[in-house]
Amino acid sequence: MKIEEVNAKLMKWVEENRSHTMLGETVEQKYEGFLSFIETLIGHRLEMDHKVFQSELETSHRNRALAYYLKDSMLLELEVEEALDIYIRQCSICIGLKDLAKIGLVIAHDGADPITKKLIFAKDIARIAKVLMVTCGMYNSSGKFAAHVGIPAKSGVSGAILAAVPPKWHLEEAFRNGCGIAVFAPAIDPHGNSTAGTMLLRRISAEWNFSIF
Repeated sequence: MKIEEVNAKLMKWVEENRSHTMLGETVEQKYEGFLSFIETLIGHRLEMDHKVFQSELETSHRNRALAYYLKDSMLLELEVEEALDIYIRQCSICIGLKDLAKIGLVIAHDGADPITKKLIFAKDIARIAKVLMVTCGMYNSSGKFAAHVGIPAKSGVSGAILAAVPPKWHLEEAFRNGCGIAVFAPAIDPHGNSTAGTMLLRRISAEWNFSIF
């Protein structure tokens, strides 16, 4: 699946989930709701890189075209600029590897935080997230990544990759309780995935038998 197809699905996700994680009438209120949700996940507040946001807002022509296509197909109830604004704000949030790995850990544990023992989101949501990560999280390389790495993962054009390794209770090996992994290396391949990050995850998966297949 190409980057633009994934972006269209993400904008549609913004539309469908605004009542759950982005409560409010204005863009600011919806964005604040999303930040609060992430804060619940990782335990502290994140900030947006305003330069990145402004740059993306001014040059995101393809995403704007996709949003208009969704609107014309009656798949987007929000106004185009409103949906695009919220989507780009989310894409412009600054986050470190430790926090990304924590998000992966919660996804791996079906929405529950194994550290605090709190349920952050429903198991069904975690299941859908893992399915999407396997099928299109690595863009057009998702099939190859699933075959050679076998971990639900989501990459970004920044060079970061988030992975969620579900528990394997029947194993006696380390990490049988599952884990979240985050890697970062800015050089990306033609599909938009970190080259070194993908290679590292492949080695880690093989070493610790992480593949879900």
